[in-house]
Amino acid sequence: MSDLDDRLVVVAVVDGKIVAAAKTHHQSAPEGGAPEGYYLGGLAVHPSHRREGIGLALTRARVEWVWARADAVHYFTDEDNVASLQMHAAFGFEEIARLSTILGAQANREHLVLFRATRPENQRGVVAHHVRPRGPADAEQSRS
Repeated sequence: MSDLDDRLVVVAVVDGKIVAAAKTHHQSAPEGGAPEGYYLGGLAVHPSHRREGIGLALTRARVEWVWARADAVHYFTDEDNVASLQMHAAFGFEEIARLSTILGAQANREHLVLFRATRPENQRGVVAHHVRPRGPADAEQSRS
């Protein structure tokens, strides 16, 4: 695996400014209950741009990038991170473990929850090259 195949960073730019960033990496060996494989890493969206679909779009881009390389993708979060749990559920992530530490990250409370999503058969070979999140104007149109 080359360095280009084992990690990805995506950003969202609005009006020429980076308003969000997210990363993905490949864990080459099992570690403390976490299996080998691709992991979605941190996702940060500027507070003034939350709830616009940017986090979902960056997550979709990362998941599709992984699915072009592997059959499964992992992510973990604190057990009480409701926003993360809800967003990732849309991609079919299923819980596979609860651990106090995953890949060096410590739980804020008792556990981190480790999830896996398996690439659907209809997603084989599909790669997103450009993702445009829905903005507030799009949300207003869909409500009417």
